[in-house]
Amino acid sequence: EKIDYQHRLLQAFMDNSSAFIAIKDLEGRYKLVNAAWEKIVGLSSDLVIGKTDKEIFPEPAASHHIENHRKVLQDGCVIKEESAMEMADGMHYFDVTIFPNKDVSGKVSGVCVMVV
Repeated sequence: EKIDYQHRLLQAFMDNSSAFIAIKDLEGRYKLVNAAWEKIVGLSSDLVIGKTDKEIFPEPAASHHIENHRKVLQDGCVIKEESAMEMADGMHYFDVTIFPNKDVSGKVSGVCVMVV
């Protein structure tokens, strides 16, 4: 019951966050995205879960995301950068943080992406 509560709590925080959040596995496949991510990117989670950046984003954005993913997994580092995205109402700028996601044993199981 504790894990179920923690999962519901995490999901509530994610879905009510103005930051858009994604969690990817070791192969770069999306495991979870929140409501803000769906709204900003314009794709529902059922179209994204299980897919990679190459299947979702155009170049050169896809390759940039893949390189950041690789670097975080290889070096165990946190990447912070500014990113620009062309949207219907013009160019928007975001602060991006990419960091390793660890399982309960402390082993890196993928990456988390948070954009504000």
